[in-house]
Amino acid sequence: MHLCWKSLLPTSLMFLCFYWSLSQGG
Repeated sequence: MHLCWKSLLPTSLMFLCFYWSLSQGG
């Protein structure tokens, strides 16, 4: 998983990190 998931980010940022992670291939 991406490093963004290791931080307690606001839902909006977490969604952005999730979308970016998918574009990176996980």
